[in-house]
Amino acid sequence: MRLPFSFQIIAGIVVIEVVMLVIIIINNIRVINETYTELLYKSAREQSALLSSSVMPGLIAYDYALVEDAIAIVKARPDLDYVAVYDADERMIFNFGQVPQIKEQFNNRELHQEYENGDQINVFRLIKFENQKVGSLKIGFNTKQIQKTINHISLQNISVAIIAMVILIIATVIISLFLTRKFKILKAGVEQFSEGDLEYKIEIKGNDEISDLSQQFNQMANRINNNRQKLLQQHNELEQRVEQRTQELQLARQNAEYASKAKSDFLSCMSHELRTPLNAVIGFTHVLLSNNINDEQERIQKLNKIDNSAKLLLALINDILDFSKIESGKLKLESTTLCLADIMENIFDLIRNNASEKSIEIAFDIGSDIPDEMIGDPLRIGQILLNFANNAVKFTESGAIILKASKLSQDMEDIRLKFEVIDSGIGLSEQQRGRLFKEFSQADDSTARKYGGSGLGLVISKRLATLMDGDIGVESVLGKGSTFWFTAKLKLASDTSTITRFELPEFSQKRALVVDDLPEAREIHQKLLENLKMQIDTACSGEQAISMVQTLMEQNQQYDIILMDWQMPNINGIETTRQIRSMNHTNNTLYLLVSAYNDIPMEKCENSDCFNGILQKPLTASQLYDTLINIDKPSQLITHNTKTDKIPNWSHNDYQILIVEDNKTNQEVISDILSPCGLKIDIADNGQIAIDKIQRNNYSLILMDVQMPVMDGLTATRIIRKTHKLDALPIIAMTANAFEDDKNQSLSAGMNEHLSKPIVPKLLYKSLTHWLSDVKEVNSSNQTYSADETNNNTMLKLSAFKEIDTDAALIFFNHRKDNYIKELERFSSEKPSHIEQIQTLINNMSAYPELQRISHTLKSVSGTLGMTEISKHCKILEKLFKNNGDKEEINHHFHELSVKYATTTSFLVDALAKQQQTIKPHTLDKTQTLDKLMALKQLLIDSDFSSIELMKTYENDFLFHFNDQFALIQKAATNFDMDTAIKHIDSIE
Repeated sequence: MRLPFSFQIIAGIVVIEVVMLVIIIINNIRVINETYTELLYKSAREQSALLSSSVMPGLIAYDYALVEDAIAIVKARPDLDYVAVYDADERMIFNFGQVPQIKEQFNNRELHQEYENGDQINVFRLIKFENQKVGSLKIGFNTKQIQKTINHISLQNISVAIIAMVILIIATVIISLFLTRKFKILKAGVEQFSEGDLEYKIEIKGNDEISDLSQQFNQMANRINNNRQKLLQQHNELEQRVEQRTQELQLARQNAEYASKAKSDFLSCMSHELRTPLNAVIGFTHVLLSNNINDEQERIQKLNKIDNSAKLLLALINDILDFSKIESGKLKLESTTLCLADIMENIFDLIRNNASEKSIEIAFDIGSDIPDEMIGDPLRIGQILLNFANNAVKFTESGAIILKASKLSQDMEDIRLKFEVIDSGIGLSEQQRGRLFKEFSQADDSTARKYGGSGLGLVISKRLATLMDGDIGVESVLGKGSTFWFTAKLKLASDTSTITRFELPEFSQKRALVVDDLPEAREIHQKLLENLKMQIDTACSGEQAISMVQTLMEQNQQYDIILMDWQMPNINGIETTRQIRSMNHTNNTLYLLVSAYNDIPMEKCENSDCFNGILQKPLTASQLYDTLINIDKPSQLITHNTKTDKIPNWSHNDYQILIVEDNKTNQEVISDILSPCGLKIDIADNGQIAIDKIQRNNYSLILMDVQMPVMDGLTATRIIRKTHKLDALPIIAMTANAFEDDKNQSLSAGMNEHLSKPIVPKLLYKSLTHWLSDVKEVNSSNQTYSADETNNNTMLKLSAFKEIDTDAALIFFNHRKDNYIKELERFSSEKPSHIEQIQTLINNMSAYPELQRISHTLKSVSGTLGMTEISKHCKILEKLFKNNGDKEEINHHFHELSVKYATTTSFLVDALAKQQQTIKPHTLDKTQTLDKLMALKQLLIDSDFSSIELMKTYENDFLFHFNDQFALIQKAATNFDMDTAIKHIDSIE
């Protein structure tokens, strides 16, 4: 049964009050009883003591009348029950009242005793005089009267307590009713609140705690109501987010599925892209090695196709590596001087063959307000433009491709440029444009099948543009061509006046006619001539040009310059020019032929004397300026043809190069690459030898390997810079470690440049050209090397061995088969072999640094010789030794390396055996051969590297006349042990 709260309060207070009053009453009665009893005992003791003193004289004098008189004094007390007096022998001599028969015994120390017996208090007292007992006294007091007094007082207390309790109960009821009224209001408010009425307000007036409680309740209700509203809002937002996240997850799943498919398609596409050039390289190489081609022109064409396929393969691999570097954040931009014209001309050199096959013209459009020199990364700018240009050539069947650069903005330090590659190709749909610049994606699958491509080029281009603080994009209409563009921020060169203003006052206000069937070319050529302040007319065909010239002649006027395209429909540029010349008898017009291809019929132009100059498209302002300024008379023919591949020739200079390299194969490879350049070459096996040689010789440049025994290249460079103060001496690093950290280490040590092994001849020439002055180039076609029949047969055997990639190796030997074979001989016969060295040290962890060096050396040597599997295992071992790798993993890879090494060397011993036994017929007699031997000795004494060339030139004569003795000389000299070689020559003398 549920009781009201007010009843509970009243009942509780009443119970508490009753219990408290009972406790108080009981305690009062107890206190009164104890108090009055104590008083009674005290009175009895005092009365017995007084009475004892009164009867003592009578007991002493044995005058019992005195005793009776003394007792008579206390007889009148109403509470006295009895009195008895005894003598010293315990004989009662007087008594009053009924004396109880109780015998008390006292000892000498006790004067009195008292106890309660029913309603009596009995007191027994000894009476002594001079410490002698003279008698005793018994006296009894009645407690009934005092008990009545106590009962009366207790009754009064109880009455007062009852009255007080009634008053308290009444007051409690009144107070509780007053309090519970406010609680009922609170209860009603809570009930409304619990039913969901969060806006209900409790109104309790007053200035007490309950009023404060009602206000706090209202505030709490407001907060709860607000929180409820927020929760509802958050709930709605959460539901929306869940719905949104669900949609995003579905989209992410779709994207993941798409990405997975895209990667799968990419791998399939990449496999195809890699196999295509590999197939060409392997196939054409096999055809060339079969010796079934007698036509030299056909051999050159196939070699060109091999070269193009190899470059395409390298470009694909570079794209993959660049993408990997970008993803890992290791790709860094360089900051060096660049020229846009040079960048675009380099791009043209790379795409001109493919463009000419499709009869696509290439044009440059560089803004006249762009400085000639700026600071940036020419390699990466060229990489983006080349990617755009390659795609433009790939997706364009005919027409023109324009490489355009324009200025967007410029301040005191920076310039922002926009680069565009405009083509007239197949174009892109809106859906296809949306898929560009994404990883592993192309326009669509059909495009990938028809045109090929890895799908990485545009992704890399986008990342590179971002690194150059720029943007990238495409504008295209399906079937009408595309414009790929990107922006980049470059630094201005220190000389801000590097904008070349091409001005020819003698041609100012001259009248010129631009004849070209392509509107893009006409517009660009018109702009170039307008920059020279000429008046320009244009014609889109030979017929229109003839008509315009004839019309002008009828007005007694003529064109001062006619810029004539060669390849045009109906009438080509040469025939058009002949007809115009036949009409213009004054012959004061300058005729300039412009061609987009390499096969200009020079004999026709020269014999007919119809042109004053021949220019190569894409035409640049500097090319046009140089042509016009060098024309002295109409009959002089000025030609600007395409570049030819050249190698430097420093034969007229006294340049001496020091090659610091511990590996003999690499020494010879680099020497063979540089031997056609006319350089004096010296060799040092390590950094310490290099420092010793530097103290005795004056070198123009040092090619420095990084990892070497005794002293590495970094340490040697620091000593050269710090100790010998040779700050101006160019030092170029050569190392198989090609990461950015390795390059930074080389530059920090004081090196000027960093070249990665295997050394690419073109890059090495470029580096030397940069660091050496007075460079003179000669056409590389003048440098030819022949290979004898024995070498060809040996190469056929080697190419059939799958463990050696002879095609890749010959690139590093400048296609010198004889040098390559000799290095293979050295590799197969070298003792102790690298494998034996590793085997000796592999169980000694303290030898890991030396094992790392040996692995590095073998990696470099085997990679140069085309032993890719051996090089791969060496690379893994080098890393394991460097990082103190797992012993089992080291043993595993060493086992694999040993098997590959044994198989390869065993094959080489067999394949090269007959080669070593073949001695060609000699051409010199013994006296003449001895003279050559003395010349060789002098070269060896002078440490002149041309001694190697002399031995190669007269090798057959030396072998014929001196056989084994020369073999010892050759071995020592090839290992650059000049002293031993000289001793062997002396033994022949």
